[in-house]
Amino acid sequence: MNPHPFAPATAAASTRAVGAAPRAGADLGDACLDRALAHGVDPDGAQAAPTLALRGRADDAAFAPGLGRRAAAARTPPGPQIALIGVDWGPTRVRAHAFDSHGGVLATRDSARGMAGLANADEFSAALDELLGAELDDGRAPILLAGMVGARQGWQEAPYAALPADADAIAAMLQPLRFRGRHAAIVPGVCGPAVAGFDIDAAAAGFADVMRGEETQAMGVPPGTARAVAPGAHSKWLRLRAGAVVGFSSYPTGELYSLLLEQSLLGRGLPAQAWSGRGFALGLDTARAQPDWLHQLFGVRARHVRDAAPAEELPAFLSGLLIGYECLAAQAADPGEGEIAIVGDARPAAIYAQALRRYGQAHYIVEGDTAFCRGLWRIARAAGYA
Repeated sequence: MNPHPFAPATAAASTRAVGAAPRAGADLGDACLDRALAHGVDPDGAQAAPTLALRGRADDAAFAPGLGRRAAAARTPPGPQIALIGVDWGPTRVRAHAFDSHGGVLATRDSARGMAGLANADEFSAALDELLGAELDDGRAPILLAGMVGARQGWQEAPYAALPADADAIAAMLQPLRFRGRHAAIVPGVCGPAVAGFDIDAAAAGFADVMRGEETQAMGVPPGTARAVAPGAHSKWLRLRAGAVVGFSSYPTGELYSLLLEQSLLGRGLPAQAWSGRGFALGLDTARAQPDWLHQLFGVRARHVRDAAPAEELPAFLSGLLIGYECLAAQAADPGEGEIAIVGDARPAAIYAQALRRYGQAHYIVEGDTAFCRGLWRIARAAGYA
């Protein structure tokens, strides 16, 4: 789910990873990293963040392929060599990948039958049948599913793994799933004190934080990266160590943005589809200068009714406020050094890259599918599924 959907298309489209699709069974020696610029409305004119992609296979020494968003059609027929089906089930969309025996992605399909539109196990089963089809599935390969499919409102509730959570710990808690007699399971979520691993007393967290789906992407973040953010309706900031998630915090930034813009007095009368680089930068700067975030949110309406700012700038100003407060709070909680990996689809990743550039924070982008495929392959190997 893109929490701030009306940033310019040109700001997102060019963040896709470059390089050829992975070859089935490619040798690890062929794996290489490509970097592409994440273009966007950059208020500082600074160099855009690089994006990571892969040619090769998804073993621990390489990254899974950058696939990007596409229509529900297989890229190439997988043939009989398919070793694993990996399914990323979100609230509004579901995507399936066919892997070869080395972790290379042979084909991908997606559809709009996300968790929110399905009411029971039969509907989930039918949606997966429809998604796989003869073009993607050979009817024999094991299936691993991750994301909201394991939520309480999903197909079947899966447990939460405790922190620290690496591929072995996650694999040990796979939830078996009955589906057409296949060897299938749901990847567990992760649960832990909201500030665990952030050098803050866990008792100060106030609640145990949870996530589903981001734990799989986290397993696919390049080795050596200590911090990552996964933008979304409920953005996750993660602390990583030696291939494990050791701490994370959630921020409902995207959901709050949608509610305020579409269903509140603060957003009434604003052009919801408008986007302004200037408005976004002003929001980021206001968040940095004014810590009283609840008061500053009302500034959106005050500026509108007094004509103190053009109406077409205010949706982006609101976005900048919310993302700015999120980024500043997350960095204050975990002020580590080194680059932050932004894990996600091109458009939200580009927006968060603009914010981190504005705040002088080193970062790079990992395409969401890249992280998911590599992470799921690591979990599958740890569980004996691949």
